[in-house]
Amino acid sequence: MIWDDIPLEEQRAWTQVFLDHPPVFLGVLGMLGTQDALRHGRPTTHTVWRNEICAWRQAGFTPHLYMCLRFLVAQARERGELNHLSIRRIFVDGSRELDSLSAQAESDNCANPGCVHTHSRAVPASRLRAEQWSGFITKLDAGVRPSVACKQQLRSLAGGDAPTSHPGA
Repeated sequence: MIWDDIPLEEQRAWTQVFLDHPPVFLGVLGMLGTQDALRHGRPTTHTVWRNEICAWRQAGFTPHLYMCLRFLVAQARERGELNHLSIRRIFVDGSRELDSLSAQAESDNCANPGCVHTHSRAVPASRLRAEQWSGFITKLDAGVRPSVACKQQLRSLAGGDAPTSHPGA
């Protein structure tokens, strides 16, 4: 998948979704610059985002499906349905983030096992591995509800350890 093969409207749609759910934070200036460029009709110019978009697209995702998935994963995190092992397996840099969490949780007052500490503030781990989520698309294509498909995929990715609050889903 090559960035230039993606239609401009879709590039803009992906950029818009990534501004709300960035797989990689571009820094304040990078995020503001991307937002301003989008307001002027230009998609992201950041290679890391372009590569992520191509990977998600190759896995079968549209911008709207990606946004739906991110929302469902965020819900699982907020409900405490992802344990430490799940976070290590599901997020690209979950291990590093959890190591940072363990070292700084008390000083930063962050008890959420999905937080990483940078520059004295807690930031949730956010970069998912696109190649791990093609099963989510397969489940949707088979008529499974998005919320159930996400829970099943999370459980599969975590080796049966997540999510924990709804075992019958």
